[in-house]
Amino acid sequence: MPEESSSLLYGVVFSIFDDEGPSPRFAWPENLDYGWQLQISMKTISLLMGERTYQDGDKFDEVKYYGILPFPDFGLDALSFFFLLRDETARGQAKAATITLLTQEKNKDFLYENMPFLQTVISNAAAKIMGSRETSVHNAALNNMIAEIQAHEKQKASPFGAGRKYKILFTGLDSSGKTSFLLGVQEKYSKLLGTRPTRGVDRSVTELFGAKLVEWELGGQKHYREAIQTSGTVLYGTDVLFFLVDGRAINRLEEATDFFKNILKFLKGNDIHVPIVVCIHKIDPDLREHADARANIEKIEQKFREITPDVNQLKFFETSIFDHWSLLQAFSYGVSRLSPNREIAHLQLTQLAGKIHAEGLYLLNEAGLVLSDYVQNATISEALEISVPHLFSIFRNFRKGNLIQKDRAVWKLDNHVVILQKLAFQKYILYLVAQLPAEKDISLLDANLDDFVGHISDIVLHYL
Repeated sequence: MPEESSSLLYGVVFSIFDDEGPSPRFAWPENLDYGWQLQISMKTISLLMGERTYQDGDKFDEVKYYGILPFPDFGLDALSFFFLLRDETARGQAKAATITLLTQEKNKDFLYENMPFLQTVISNAAAKIMGSRETSVHNAALNNMIAEIQAHEKQKASPFGAGRKYKILFTGLDSSGKTSFLLGVQEKYSKLLGTRPTRGVDRSVTELFGAKLVEWELGGQKHYREAIQTSGTVLYGTDVLFFLVDGRAINRLEEATDFFKNILKFLKGNDIHVPIVVCIHKIDPDLREHADARANIEKIEQKFREITPDVNQLKFFETSIFDHWSLLQAFSYGVSRLSPNREIAHLQLTQLAGKIHAEGLYLLNEAGLVLSDYVQNATISEALEISVPHLFSIFRNFRKGNLIQKDRAVWKLDNHVVILQKLAFQKYILYLVAQLPAEKDISLLDANLDDFVGHISDIVLHYL
C-alpha cells in the first residue's frame, strides 16, 4: 500500500468518461479536494480526447497518449495518460479514461526527470485496469503504482528542482561535419570559416521552453573514438543521439559503421534506450539528386539498418550546411523525441486540420524548429518541406524590416492557399503554417483559431 504522503508525488486521479461526463473514480490521497478531482478529470479527458468518438474497434489499442498539463489554480502540474476501456454498452464500444499524477509546481521537474520510469508504471497500471471491470482490481493496480513511485523516489540520490536539462550527443568520425551542423542550426555561419577538428568534448547550451538542451560534441579522431568505446562514460545520461556520416566519404563507411556498432553495443549493455538520428551529412542541394549521391545514401542507410536491432530506433536525414532547413528538420525531430507532449500536439493539429480542411499544417517556434506537423499525404509533405522554410524566412525578414505589420501572410497558389499565422503564448511566439485547398477555407481557420490556441497553449508551455 502507498504511504499517506509524499514530498514529490502530491496526488493521483483516475477518471472515466461515463454517462455523466468525465468523472473521478479513484483519488489518492482520499482527502484530495473533490472539486479539484472533477476539474482534473474534465481537463485531462477533454484535452487529450478532443472532440473524437472512437467507433473503430480495430484502432482501440492505438489510442494512447501522454501529456504534461498545468493546473495553475491549484498550484499543480500533472502527467496524464489517456487510454480507452472496452465497453460494448458505450458509444463507440469504449470509454475514455485517464490516469493523472499530480505534483506541486515547484516539484514539476520530478515528472520530466523520471519520465521513462513514470510512463512504464502508469502503462502497467493501465494494462491491469483495461483487463478487468472490477473496481477492486483498478484500485489495487493504482495503489501498487503509487507504492512503486514512492519507492523509486526514495532511491533517488540527487535532489530535484535544479531545472530540466537534456543531453543531446553529437558523434561520428572526424570530418563528418558535427561542428558545422551545430553552427548551422544556430545560424552562426560566420564561424564556419576556419573551423578545426573538435578535440575531446565540446559543450554548448541552448534554452527551449524553459528547458536547457546541453549539446555534447565528441571528437571523432581515432584515439577519441577508442576512449569513448573503452569507458563509455560520456554516453551515460544521453537523451538523444545524433550520429553524423559524411555522405561523400563512402570509402570510410565501414569505419563509421564499426564505430556506430560499438556505441550501440555499449548502450544495449547498459540498458540505455535513446532515439538515434543518423544525419547523412554534406549532401548539398546541387548534388542531392545525382545518381552517385542517391546510391551512396541508399548504401549508408542499408548498412546502418543491418547493424541496428531495432530499426524503429533510427531516423535518417539528409543534411547540408547549404540547406538550413535540412539541419532544422533533423534537429527538430531529435528535440521532439524529448517532449512528453508531442503526441497530443500532433492530435490537436490533426483535429484542427479536419475542421479547416487543411492539407498540411506546421507548428514552428521563432527559430524555425518544427514542434509538430500534419500532412495528408507524401506529395503534400514534400511540397511543404521545400516551401515552408522559404515562406518562414520571407515573413520573418519582412517583419524585421517593418515592411509588414500584420501577424499573417497569405500566398495564393492556383486553387490552393498557404497561410503563415503568428501565434502568441504567454512567454513564447509560435508560427502556424497551413495549406488550404481553397481561399474560402480561410474563414474556417479564423473561426477555429482561438479554440486551437486555447487547447494547445498548455501543451506548448510544457513542451519540454
